[in-house]
Amino acid sequence: IRSKFPKIKWIQSFADERCGGFGIVYQAANFEFYGEHKAVFWTLGDEIYHNSLMTRNPKLSKSAAFLQHHKEAATCCELRQFRYIYWIDRKWMGRVLHDKKPYPKHYL
Repeated sequence: IRSKFPKIKWIQSFADERCGGFGIVYQAANFEFYGEHKAVFWTLGDEIYHNSLMTRNPKLSKSAAFLQHHKEAATCCELRQFRYIYWIDRKWMGRVLHDKKPYPKHYL
């Protein structure tokens, strides 16, 4: 990424609590932890969808169209999402709006 896309300064990703590991893969890959928040998810059949698909234009997203069309058959739940950032250019760390925190542990 550094050589092919030099404008990218960090990678942000989220883990949720469905698997119970609280982002243990991100922790092992040296991502830093920047807190958590609650997010709404929808389950429809064997698929899980983020709530953002409920407001997305269904003409622009097949997943959004499918979920919105079948909303009555879906179940809704609220889960914690854990924010992880990997710094490609550490000089940009001062621009993050959240405070770095210790890793959450799933086994405590």
